[in-house]
Formats: sequence, structure tokens, C-alpha cells
Amino acid sequence: MNNSISVLIIENESIIVDAILDALDYTGKSMNLNIKTKIAKDYRESLELMTRKDPNNNFNMIMLNVDIPLLNKEKPLFAEELGLKIKAFFPKSKLITFSFRCDNYRINNIFSTLKPEGFFIKSDIDRKELKKAICLVLSEEVYYSKIIMRLVRRRIVDDVVLDSADRQILYFLSKGVKTKDLPKYVYLSQGGIQRRKRRLKEVFEIDGRNDMKLLKLAEEKGFI
Repeated sequence: MNNSISVLIIENESIIVDAILDALDYTGKSMNLNIKTKIAKDYRESLELMTRKDPNNNFNMIMLNVDIPLLNKEKPLFAEELGLKIKAFFPKSKLITFSFRCDNYRINNIFSTLKPEGFFIKSDIDRKELKKAICLVLSEEVYYSKIIMRLVRRRIVDDVVLDSADRQILYFLSKGVKTKDLPKYVYLSQGGIQRRKRRLKEVFEIDGRNDMKLLKLAEEKGFI
């Protein structure tokens, strides 16, 4: 392994950033690595950083908080979209995702779209376990926290995956945009949007035209 490692941390909570930096410092010393870090506090900032023409931006590992609040209301960038861009920009980099939610739908969506080398729920690990996670991923292994593994073993995780268009429909509906006006915000026809809404209601097992219940469930499950 090259003794120089570059890590990008995408996290908006300083206390979590400090914990990650502490774990990386420990990892560097225990594995004899020179670990350099860069920090982005939101998805837009991380995207700008990754696309910047800088030879030092060849990240070996990226740690992504999938729950960072959206800043751009006109064109939201969701965690799954950012994760796919990360995979495209840095196909050889290791990806560790983390969340404060432990909802089955959300976990399945992250697994299915991003296939991260590491995945943990924030409440599920302490600083010692975080150090272990980083060491394992940098050693070409995978790490999933206890809650994640329990969900996988029990096969609770659904096969439901929401793509970017689904997420945008839910997002703009939650902001008060009417269905008839959604084509102004989502690159789909009115008929396409209606079909998507029907599918979403089937996914969340909602009868009739109850958009409010759909949005409530989608928010509870971390899709908005």
C-alpha cells in the first residue's frame, strides 16, 4: 500500500468530523500511513472540490454522510446522486457511508445504488469502532456496523430502490409544488410523473390519492 493516503470527509457536524479525524490519525500511526484530509460541509461544496483541477484531489477514500440537509432548493443534489458521481470521478476510491437513520428502505437504497465498502449508523458505533471501520476498509476489507448487518442477515431490507426522479418528485411535492406543475421542476412528462407517483404509493403501500401520507412516509424513511 502506498504510504500516502488522501481522504475526503463530507460531513456538516463538527463533532463527527473531529471523531473521524481522530480515527484517521490513529489509523495513520497504526498502519504507518501519511493521511491527508479535506473536508466538505455540504454536497455542493464536495462536488466543487472533487471537480477542481487539482492533482491532490485523487482521493483514496471518501466518507459520506448521506443525511446532510439540502441547500439548493431549485436543483437538489441527493446523497445517492453524489455517491454515483464519486464512483465516476474516483472509481478506485473506497467509499464509507454513514447515517443517523436505520430505516430499511433507506439502507437498501444506499446499498443498491452505491455499494459502499463501509456503512454504519452513527448511533451504532463509538470512536473505537470507527477506527476499526477505517482500518478494515483501507485494508481492502468491508465494514458494516451491527445494525446494518442485522438488517441484512434478517433479510428485512426491501428490494425497493428510488432513483433521482422519484426523489425529486417527492422533494418538490413536499415543498408545496402541485403535481400539474412538476414538469417545470422534474424532467418528465405529466403522464410520466403520474406513473411515478402511482408506483411510489404502491411501494409505500398507500391507497388512493393521499399525497400527504406518501410524503409523511417518505420523510420518515429518509427519502426527503
